[in-house]
Amino acid sequence: MIRRVLADADVILMRGSSKFDDFKDSVQHFAALRNQCDCIVTRNFKDYLHSKLPAYSPIELISLY
Repeated sequence: MIRRVLADADVILMRGSSKFDDFKDSVQHFAALRNQCDCIVTRNFKDYLHSKLPAYSPIELISLY
């Protein structure tokens, strides 16, 4: 199931100690973690090298399910 998740002030604060270079990528990562998502869907894998979640392209995700 694909869903949107909320990025609140706590998520913004969580990114403070992260290794992410890009602000938006780190917020997406920590919002996904906080909302117990299984993965991140992206076309920019290099932006998620420090992710604790697997990152899939849209095509990869479709092939998994």
